[in-house]
Formats: sequence, structure tokens, C-alpha cells
Amino acid sequence: MGTIESILLITAALLVLFGLGQGVAFAMVLVGVIGLFTIIGPQALNAVGTVLYQSASNPVLVSMPLFIFMSELLVLGGVSTNLYKGLTPWLGRLPGGLLHSNIGACAIFAAISGSSPATAATIGTVAIPELEKRRYDPEMMLGSICGGGTLGILIPPSITMVVYCSMVGESVGRQFAAGVIPGIMLAGLFMLYIMVWAMLNPKAAPPIIHSSWKDSFVALLRILPAVILILMVLGTMFAGWATATEASAIGVVGSFLLGLFYRTINRQSFKTAILNTAVTTCSIMIIFVGANFIAILIAYAGVPLKMAGFVTSLAVPPLVIMLAIYIIYLILGSFFDPMSMMVLTLPILMPVIKTLGFDPIWFGIVLVILIEAGMLTPPVGLNLYVMQSIAPKYSFEQVVKGSMPFFLMQLAGLAILTAFPSIATWLPSIMFD
Repeated sequence: MGTIESILLITAALLVLFGLGQGVAFAMVLVGVIGLFTIIGPQALNAVGTVLYQSASNPVLVSMPLFIFMSELLVLGGVSTNLYKGLTPWLGRLPGGLLHSNIGACAIFAAISGSSPATAATIGTVAIPELEKRRYDPEMMLGSICGGGTLGILIPPSITMVVYCSMVGESVGRQFAAGVIPGIMLAGLFMLYIMVWAMLNPKAAPPIIHSSWKDSFVALLRILPAVILILMVLGTMFAGWATATEASAIGVVGSFLLGLFYRTINRQSFKTAILNTAVTTCSIMIIFVGANFIAILIAYAGVPLKMAGFVTSLAVPPLVIMLAIYIIYLILGSFFDPMSMMVLTLPILMPVIKTLGFDPIWFGIVLVILIEAGMLTPPVGLNLYVMQSIAPKYSFEQVVKGSMPFFLMQLAGLAILTAFPSIATWLPSIMFD
């Protein structure tokens, strides 16, 4: 069977199972086992236990549940309220006022969270009442929180980056470092758009907030605990004092201490954080195990090598092929959740990326931005539904319309990163080479 036929057959089988309502993980395991049984016979069943064990025992994934646990503790720990109130006296001075506080709070919370939906939900619950009270434009209010929330998986630590590194064999520390400058760049693009919009629509943006310099500096004390936690997690890792797993453990301890400091951690909230962590970790791991079955099936079918050979034979520049990959991910992002989209495509596309000569660390950041864009596009944009759930009095159409400008800003950021790859690769090279 040819390469195209193999890909189409595997894809069709998965789509049929998805259409029948089967879970993503179960569908991938079923297609993988049946496919391997067809190719190499009954002995393929002997590999099931090995694949299950090797997938779950990947040492890179040890940090994932710890980062998730850290995020859960922060969501319950009252950090978002202090971030928002600490940034408002500073960012509220800019045209657009509190809309900039949305982006700034999301960016800082992203640096101690690792989850886009959690970032959008946590900052949104604090920001929306303040913005409503000052009569901000509803669509821009909702869109800025949705867009800012996507920074949760770009600015490290990032659960998505941990899974990516476990699949492609890259260093988590290098990948985290690669996300710092693009994350700041994307937050800057969001704020630039808000400033231009506010100047063009002065009636939709309330007057700029003015605070005394004394009050502004006092407000910074609210941000200080979060900054210390960021330094504890990322600083120790980037300085080489701790691995990603050790840094995630430090983050858990720091998050717990923050909760005690703010007096928001009790027995019940701690139990809730543990249960939520277990559910999220198991969901990701089941999908990851299923993806390994598909990856092995694709490898036995010879798809990666054939695809790489096919791509190198094309008489087109590598950038054209990369742009086609961008379009594929943008389309998939409208129908698949981020984790499923990543684990389904990487086994096929990563050999192509390496064959074309692109840096896997750079592509990891590109992939995260593409996944971010998928979080803002219906019908399966996770951040859109998160925003709808925390602000039910607004229509889903308002959420989508407000998020579209930030989707376009993500595409602009993607174009800049494509034109200047060193934006992602410079910091890892300085820190680790």
C-alpha cells in the first residue's frame, strides 16, 4: 500500500470512530492495534503491553502532573486577583485601560500556570466584573481575555511543550526558553492592537485610569509573590540548577506556600486540586498512549520515510511546504482539541520538518502558536467555550467576534516568527549551548 493510501486509510478509520462517538484515545488504540495486526500478524498483540508501559514511563512526562498540580493550586490560591489589581495602576494608564491589564495578568499567570483554558478562566473571573462596572465594550472585553489566555501554553512552563518534547525527543528546558521571547512578542502585539482600537474607538474605551505613583508602586507588592514563584520555577531551570521535573516540584511547593500566604488553601481546596490534577493527567496520558500506537503503526507502514522522501523530491522551496503545514494545522484546529491534534500529526510531520532542515525547537513554538489559534476558532475553540461558561449572559457570537482580532494577531506573530526564526532559537542557544 502506498504512502497516501496508508494515511487516508488510517485517517478514515479514525474519523469513522470519532463520528461514532468513540473517545480519541480508544479510537487511536483500536486503529493502531488492528493496523499492526494486519501488517505483522498476531505477534503484534505482544507489543501492546510494551507500548503501554513505555508510553507511560517516559521520564520527560514526570514533570507534567506536577505542572498541572501547580496550576490547580494557583487557580484556587487567589493569585489572579492580586495580579490584576497589581497591574491595573500601571497598564491602566495606556489607551484601552483595563484591557491591557487582561493581557498583562494573563501573561504573568501563564508563566506560573501552563494551561490556556485555566489562564483565561482564572483571569476572566476577576477581570469581567471590573470591566463591566466601567462599561467596556463587551466584545473587546471577552476577546482580550480569550486571546490573552492563549499565552498560557506559549509562555513557559507549558504542559503542551512538555508533551511535545516527550514526542520528539527535545529538551524541555530548551523548549521552555524558546517560548519566552515569542510569548512577550505576542503579548505586545495584543496590547498594540488594543491601543490602536482604543484610539479609533474612544467611546468604547472608558477614560484612562490615573493613579498616584505611590499607589502604583505599592500595587507592585501584589505581584511580587508571583514574580518570586516564576524565578523559583524558570530561574532555577534556566540557570541549570534544576531539571524540568525538579523545577515543577519547586513550583508545587511555591504554589502551596502562596495559597497559605493568601489563606485560600484548606483541606477541601487541596483535595479538589489533587482530584483535578489526577483527572487532567489521566486524560492526557490516555491520549498520549493512544498516539504511540498510531505512531508505531505509521512507522511500520513506512509513512515517515516515504513522506520525507516525497517532500525532498518536490521542486518547491521548503517555506512553501511549511506554509502548507500551517494551513493544515489551522484547519485541524477548528475541529480537534490541541492535544489530539498534536499527537495525531507529529509522527507523520516531524520527519518532514527535520528533512526540510527546520529546527525542531523553533517548530515547537510555531506549533504552539498554531494550537493557540485553534483555541480561538469555532467550533472547537476551547478558550471560546471557557469564556462562554464564565460569562453566560453574553452570546457565543460575541465571544467569537471579540476573539477574531486576536486570532489575526497570532497569525501576524506566526509570520514574524517564520521570517525571523532566531526570535525562538536565540535564547536557548545562549542559555544551553
